Amino acid sequence: MLTAVVLACAAAPGQATAAELEVVRAAGGERSCSGDPRPTGGDWSGLNQDLANTRNQPDERQIGPLQARRLRPAWSFSAASVGATGGMRSTPVTAHGCVYLGFGQGYLGDGGDIVALDADTGELVWHVRLNASVLGLTVANGKVYAAPSMGTRGEVAAPVVTDTYEPAGSYAIAIDAKTGDPSWKSARLDDGIAGNGTFINATPVAYGVGGRQLLFVPLSGGSGDGARVPMYFLDARTGETVRKAFSISDADYAEGFGGTGIWTTAAYDPATRHLYAGTADSDGRTRQHPYNNAILKIDADPRRPAFASVVASYKGISEHADLDAVIGYPNNPLCAEGVAGAPEIDVPTFFDTSASVECLELDLDFGASPVLYQTDGETRVGALQKAGVFHSVATAAMTRRWRFFVGPGGPAQHSATATLTGGRIVVGATPNLVFGLNARRGSLDWLATTGLDVFAYQPLTSANGVVYGINDAGSLLAYDALTGLPLLDRSIALDGKHQQCLGVGAGVAVARNTVFAPCDAGGTVDLAGLPGTPAGLVAYRVP
Repeated sequence: MLTAVVLACAAAPGQATAAELEVVRAAGGERSCSGDPRPTGGDWSGLNQDLANTRNQPDERQIGPLQARRLRPAWSFSAASVGATGGMRSTPVTAHGCVYLGFGQGYLGDGGDIVALDADTGELVWHVRLNASVLGLTVANGKVYAAPSMGTRGEVAAPVVTDTYEPAGSYAIAIDAKTGDPSWKSARLDDGIAGNGTFINATPVAYGVGGRQLLFVPLSGGSGDGARVPMYFLDARTGETVRKAFSISDADYAEGFGGTGIWTTAAYDPATRHLYAGTADSDGRTRQHPYNNAILKIDADPRRPAFASVVASYKGISEHADLDAVIGYPNNPLCAEGVAGAPEIDVPTFFDTSASVECLELDLDFGASPVLYQTDGETRVGALQKAGVFHSVATAAMTRRWRFFVGPGGPAQHSATATLTGGRIVVGATPNLVFGLNARRGSLDWLATTGLDVFAYQPLTSANGVVYGINDAGSLLAYDALTGLPLLDRSIALDGKHQQCLGVGAGVAVARNTVFAPCDAGGTVDLAGLPGTPAGLVAYRVP
């Protein structure tokens, strides 16, 4: 039995209206999460576990390669049991004895949910219903942070967005981690143009610097020609905007450059107080800026003059597959803009109504979160690009140390965030592959297969010598991190009695000596904002 509590507030910035947020609690409203707040096996408080995005659980000691073979479901949860909607294309987070789940109706949906369960038993503690789609969550300062995106306002002919598409808006929200009560809601986050840059795919990054708690919330993409996509620094305690910034300058934007949306969760280095984020394509403009398809180094310290600006960058492979150096812009004969008198061609695509596919815009952005690591006495940032290349870059001057080709790239490929374990970077790739790479040299240590990964969007996770993943068919996989030998292959749908558990971005969390495996469920149907089967979660333990 559930008790609903509707929160009605004035529609001022920083508050939530009744139409935007509803909190549902267990009967009596007194249930709370159980367990030690500093549990054996650790917590998983962010999308990628830590600020470096290692997706590694260093506190796991009970489940190793021998024990992973014996993992069995301890409890399961279905979104349908509480009326939650949409898929779960993210990783569960744990803190305060709870496991927190985010659900959303895809990029085009108008609804989403955040659910808190007792991490030991799976019982509902609280449930927040939102008017926007929820992706990744992070827990810090006693709050659960999310950046929901509202759906479309305009004609949608799935899977193609027409030229009438206009995002309804995005915002950030903080919820009390123990009670589910809203702490604050930010003002709308956009670039000042209603049709541009209002969708958020990246999970907020909460960090402290100089006695202040900040939240980095970059926007992911725009729907207009050459959208200039902003990034926000918010006060993590109030939701107020500390700084709104653009990576592309006014002068460069006027020259015809655009894009640089950030689709994935940034990595943060507390030693230097810089954020590292991979960027997207030019978003419909054919000119390629150095910050398109790049890894940006962003000053994250508000005490410094360069705060919120790009202080260095590393250029990956451009969405023109680096052909600009040969053909030259605007002399590309395939681009109508470069041919006198030729009609402009505007081919509708799924996320960008103005993508110039006739100009060889191949969607080769950085779709995986970057990972920070130490080797050879220096800090490096590594990230997988949709071009089918993993890049390792020294952060001091943002210079390449090595890159590894994992396979032919393109749209909807190579967006799986890697994990760092035992001096190796382990990364999934299209189709059906897992590479164990030497983090120092970039050489191949081992190669494994996943059974089925047409998209390979699911991130990998490591703990105590085991690498975990979920393939497109929704199977929980485990490998020996030293050799790549397979250890486990279990159907999440069968174990959790779910209708289906397709994988389109959901990742495993390891915490409290438990492997939390999400059932994405929505799959490509959910990505298009269409009704799909309910998502859920299966918690695995060694009997």
